[in-house]
Amino acid sequence: MENKWLSLLTSRKLWAALIGVVLLALPLLAPGLELDEEALTGLAVTLAAYIVGVAVEGSAPFTDQPLAKLRALLGSRKFWAAAVSLAVVTLQAFDPQFPLTAEQVTPLVSLLAAYIVGTAVEDRGKSLFARGAAEGAEK
Repeated sequence: MENKWLSLLTSRKLWAALIGVVLLALPLLAPGLELDEEALTGLAVTLAAYIVGVAVEGSAPFTDQPLAKLRALLGSRKFWAAAVSLAVVTLQAFDPQFPLTAEQVTPLVSLLAAYIVGTAVEDRGKSLFARGAAEGAEK
């Protein structure tokens, strides 16, 4: 049972979903910090792309090693693309001096979301190809 809890608590999909829930509940948690529709859409697209990207990639072989999983997370192109997207959307929503408008941020978020999913598909394809090559070499 302990392994299930550790796996759940180190799940990148779970944490991305929890971040989404907190951002959606932000007006209830801190009145006056409402996000407009463009910002909410940008955050939802980014988090959805990240969750799909992680799911497509498959589970990491070191689920029982949280530090190794953290190192892999910090080295992940998908993670950093999602982090940049979330930061840009959040800054644009709350900083009146931010140099980009919502209309300029939307295509950026879309491109980063496509990059996240595309990277996941690419990584999964490479791992399947490598596994197939290894199985073929064993025969």
